[in-house]
Amino acid sequence: MRTFGERSYRSTHERRGPWVLERIGPLELRYRVLVQRDRIQFCQQRAGLRAGRLRVGLPPWASPQVRAQAAGQGPGPFFVRVEVSAPLVGLVLAYWGYLTEEA
Repeated sequence: MRTFGERSYRSTHERRGPWVLERIGPLELRYRVLVQRDRIQFCQQRAGLRAGRLRVGLPPWASPQVRAQAAGQGPGPFFVRVEVSAPLVGLVLAYWGYLTEEA
């Protein structure tokens, strides 16, 4: 759950084989995860729209692009940086700061 001013955004993350899937409403993003010492980088590979079991992939020119990384050691808060861009618009949202993982 992320809150910006009065708006909240909820997403879920699921590990599926070598991928991490992030779902935000009907939008599904697929990432390859790179681990470097105390840093994790999420490299977006695909985007699509999902309704139940039906998934329709979006072509790269129509897909939002997410760049994200997290850094930290051991339990406790970790630092994240996220940038979201949209086709024809450019940077839509960027945030960074410390997060605590919830079970």
